Amino acid sequence: MHSLLAATVLILAEEAKKPLIMRLDGAMRAKVLAALAGLVILGFLMIALTWLGARMTRRYMGPKLKPLSSAPARDDEWTRPPEEED
Repeated sequence: MHSLLAATVLILAEEAKKPLIMRLDGAMRAKVLAALAGLVILGFLMIALTWLGARMTRRYMGPKLKPLSSAPARDDEWTRPPEEED
Protein backbone atom coordinates (compact mmCIF):
# COMPACT_ATOMS: atom_id res chain seq x y z
CA MET A 1 0.00 0.00 0.00
CA HIS A 2 2.82 2.42 0.89
CA SER A 3 4.64 1.66 -2.33
CA LEU A 4 1.53 2.55 -4.35
CA LEU A 5 1.16 5.82 -2.43
CA ALA A 6 4.86 6.60 -2.86
CA ALA A 7 4.67 5.87 -6.58
CA THR A 8 1.63 8.14 -6.95
CA VAL A 9 3.34 10.96 -5.05
CA LEU A 10 6.47 10.50 -7.16
CA ILE A 11 4.49 10.67 -10.41
CA LEU A 12 2.61 13.76 -9.23
CA ALA A 13 5.88 15.41 -8.16
CA GLU A 14 7.39 14.79 -11.58
CA GLU A 15 4.27 16.15 -13.26
CA ALA A 16 4.34 19.28 -11.05
CA LYS A 17 7.90 20.09 -12.16
CA LYS A 18 6.63 20.92 -15.67
CA PRO A 19 5.23 24.40 -16.20
CA LEU A 20 1.47 24.62 -16.31
CA ILE A 21 1.42 25.59 -19.97
CA MET A 22 3.33 22.42 -20.85
CA ARG A 23 0.90 20.24 -18.91
CA LEU A 24 -1.99 21.34 -21.13
CA ASP A 25 -2.88 19.50 -24.30
CA GLY A 26 -2.04 21.10 -27.64
CA ALA A 27 -5.44 22.64 -28.41
CA MET A 28 -5.84 24.19 -24.96
CA ARG A 29 -2.24 25.46 -25.01
CA ALA A 30 -2.92 27.19 -28.34
CA LYS A 31 -6.08 28.80 -26.93
CA VAL A 32 -4.25 30.08 -23.84
CA LEU A 33 -1.35 31.48 -25.86
CA ALA A 34 -3.74 33.13 -28.33
CA ALA A 35 -5.65 34.73 -25.45
CA LEU A 36 -2.40 36.07 -23.95
CA ALA A 37 -1.30 37.44 -27.32
CA GLY A 38 -4.71 39.08 -27.72
CA LEU A 39 -4.38 40.76 -24.33
CA VAL A 40 -0.93 42.11 -25.21
CA ILE A 41 -2.18 43.46 -28.55
CA LEU A 42 -5.22 44.98 -26.83
CA GLY A 43 -2.94 46.69 -24.30
CA PHE A 44 -0.79 48.23 -27.03
CA LEU A 45 -3.92 49.33 -28.89
CA MET A 46 -5.26 51.05 -25.77
CA ILE A 47 -1.95 52.86 -25.26
CA ALA A 48 -1.90 54.01 -28.90
CA LEU A 49 -5.50 55.25 -28.77
CA THR A 50 -4.83 57.14 -25.54
CA TRP A 51 -1.78 58.78 -27.07
CA LEU A 52 -3.67 59.75 -30.23
CA GLY A 53 -6.62 61.07 -28.24
CA ALA A 54 -4.35 63.21 -26.09
CA ARG A 55 -2.60 64.55 -29.17
CA MET A 56 -5.88 65.45 -30.87
CA THR A 57 -7.17 67.10 -27.69
CA ARG A 58 -3.99 69.11 -27.36
CA ARG A 59 -4.30 70.31 -30.97
CA TYR A 60 -7.99 71.11 -30.52
CA MET A 61 -7.28 73.25 -27.46
CA GLY A 62 -4.91 75.43 -29.45
CA PRO A 63 -1.45 76.87 -28.97
CA LYS A 64 -2.40 78.89 -25.88
CA LEU A 65 -1.78 75.89 -23.62
CA LYS A 66 1.67 75.03 -24.85
CA PRO A 67 4.28 75.04 -22.10
CA LEU A 68 6.07 78.30 -21.55
CA SER A 69 9.79 78.47 -22.03
CA SER A 70 11.84 78.30 -18.89
CA ALA A 71 13.98 81.27 -19.88
CA PRO A 72 13.82 84.22 -17.45
CA ALA A 73 11.69 87.20 -18.44
CA ARG A 74 13.40 90.09 -20.19
CA ASP A 75 13.10 93.64 -18.89
CA ASP A 76 10.80 94.73 -21.70
CA GLU A 77 8.38 91.91 -20.93
CA TRP A 78 7.40 93.15 -17.46
CA THR A 79 8.13 96.88 -17.36
CA ARG A 80 6.19 99.74 -18.91
CA PRO A 81 7.62 101.24 -22.05
CA PRO A 82 9.13 104.70 -21.44
CA GLU A 83 6.86 107.60 -22.18
CA GLU A 84 7.91 109.72 -25.10
CA GLU A 85 8.52 113.41 -24.44
CA ASP A 86 7.76 115.95 -27.16
